[in-house]
Amino acid sequence: MTAGARVLVTNDDGVTGEGLHRLARHLHDQDFDVVVAAPERDESGCGTSRAVAADGLVRTRTRTPAGEAGIPVHSVAGPPGLIVAAACQGAFGPAPDLVLSGINPGANIGPAVLHSGTVGAALTAIQYGRPAVALSLVHGAPYHWDTALDVLAAVLPAVLSRARDRRRPPPLCNVNVPNVPAHRLAGVRRAGLGAHADSRFTIQRLGPDLLHAAHQPAAPRDGGEAALLAAGYATVTPLRPVGEAAEVRFALPAALPAALPAAVDEERAVDRRPGPHAPSAALAQERS
Repeated sequence: MTAGARVLVTNDDGVTGEGLHRLARHLHDQDFDVVVAAPERDESGCGTSRAVAADGLVRTRTRTPAGEAGIPVHSVAGPPGLIVAAACQGAFGPAPDLVLSGINPGANIGPAVLHSGTVGAALTAIQYGRPAVALSLVHGAPYHWDTALDVLAAVLPAVLSRARDRRRPPPLCNVNVPNVPAHRLAGVRRAGLGAHADSRFTIQRLGPDLLHAAHQPAAPRDGGEAALLAAGYATVTPLRPVGEAAEVRFALPAALPAALPAAVDEERAVDRRPGPHAPSAALAQERS
């Protein structure tokens, strides 16, 4: 897979995201065949969702903002997992050879990868046999998008090289970049998936019918991606899709407990009893 390969660029922040369009232009300038398809609105926190309306219809709109050098851009009324699934089935032209998700404003590290739509798009790509990169930049103002693109340029050749080996599953890399000018970047390191995210998700009850959800900054922890990012390193964490935990063993019963079927039969008997407005069996017989 080289320049000229078909690349889907998506995100979870929405089709107008600055990081999305900077990423698309960068890849276009590297002679990749780029198509952009992204949510019409912010879908952050949607994970790998492919949720659709009950009728199964998904609205899409084609748009090409000024300065996009003719790159086709599709606005989709759905989350990025759905968009990747659609793209891999030819919904936006030829199916992609590679999926790039980002550039997300805000790191996706530790357990946050379970909920991140940025990472969820990349995980969905792997389900369709496509290599993928999720690219995120630590929160801050101003955002140093070019630093993230420099890191991608350093990482992508290794991803493409691995993808050419058909004997192995396609690679999925979660890349996080410190929000610093490129000359202040300490380097690029492989990092294990940390045990802690960089924020804490809290839910509080405000009243009988109202909850309030928020992301609170978390105290820095040692280890994992967070420590390397704080030290000025970009991190690369290879991920794999959800799979069986084959090493986990449970002592399961060989058969159901004898009392269980009786309990089930009793519940069924209760369900068959007439309700307060149902006619008795005798009355029903009289009416017949």
